[in-house]
Amino acid sequence: MRSDRDFQGIAIGRDEAPEAGPLGDWMVLSAHHGVVRLQGTVPSVNYRQLAEVMAWWIPGIAGVVNELQVDPPQEEDDGEILDALNLLLDRDPALQHDEIHDEIKLMVREGEVTMGGIAVSADQKERAERNGWYLPGVRNVINKLDIAP
Repeated sequence: MRSDRDFQGIAIGRDEAPEAGPLGDWMVLSAHHGVVRLQGTVPSVNYRQLAEVMAWWIPGIAGVVNELQVDPPQEEDDGEILDALNLLLDRDPALQHDEIHDEIKLMVREGEVTMGGIAVSADQKERAERNGWYLPGVRNVINKLDIAP
């Protein structure tokens, strides 16, 4: 996460709080027995959501405890979920295929994500769905993705 372009300007420390970043934002990542704990302050719900899903991408992770606070406070609404999921599908290394992101169409209503379109493989179809489930605020994922022939 430290080298990720979306987290530039946020001070990130491991196991202890760093000095705050230029905007006063900071994040601490700690892990114990396969569970990652995220603590700190981030500037938007999207940062909070993105940090949690990226923690889930770490191989061997059994759980993520997201205690990040958003300052100023914001609600996780359908628009935030849609924005975060689009960003995740675009950034997920397992989905880095030229056509994959353009072929997946998303709809979010009352925390329910519906995925339609075409995935390149069964693995990518499953990975796209998992990213939806990883997002805070998502209460259901309906995966209607077809697999390309």
